[in-house]
Amino acid sequence: MITTDIGIWIGAILTIFVFSFLYKDNKFFRFAEYTVVGAAMGHVLIMNVNAIIQIGWAQLITGNYIYLIAFLGGLLLYSRFWKKYAWLMRYGIAIIIGTSTSLAVRAAPKAEILEQIKGSMVPLLVPGDAFGTINNIIIVVFTIATILYFIFTMELRPSPKIADKIGRVGRIGLYCALGYYLGNTVMTRFTFLIDRLQYLLLSWLGL
Repeated sequence: MITTDIGIWIGAILTIFVFSFLYKDNKFFRFAEYTVVGAAMGHVLIMNVNAIIQIGWAQLITGNYIYLIAFLGGLLLYSRFWKKYAWLMRYGIAIIIGTSTSLAVRAAPKAEILEQIKGSMVPLLVPGDAFGTINNIIIVVFTIATILYFIFTMELRPSPKIADKIGRVGRIGLYCALGYYLGNTVMTRFTFLIDRLQYLLLSWLGL
């Protein structure tokens, strides 16, 4: 039985409007697109204001005046609306970029380099686990082969032909990895599609 919940009706109508893009671009799709973007922006605005009040302002009234730097940096961004003082905006942007860069530089080596190396350093033989042994051998072989594939700065001696063959193995590993990521992306999109169809058929129409 079809539902009488107004919220589900709104969601179903917007879903159908979005699916109408499969035919061609139209006003119904644009209406749904603008509605979703507007709702998302409103949600982000409310969440940010709430964060300022609960995190920033709450710290200031307790005497933690270091948060004044963040408040002043944020206020400087609004100076762009006055042409005479627009240059002050650069200081706010500098604070944001400097802080973001320092946090990224601190976290990136561990997450992008050290953890990757740690994950690749596995024992070749796993006693009592044949599949684990095969898995670890594949990891080690493809890791070494892929690294050799990207060595362009020097000739690999004394056997460049052997190194070239190893590099081809690394290229196969790259193809496998890229294929996995592509397949995972497609499966994720199909998951979204199935969820929307279930919403229309089960939650809305009650079939």
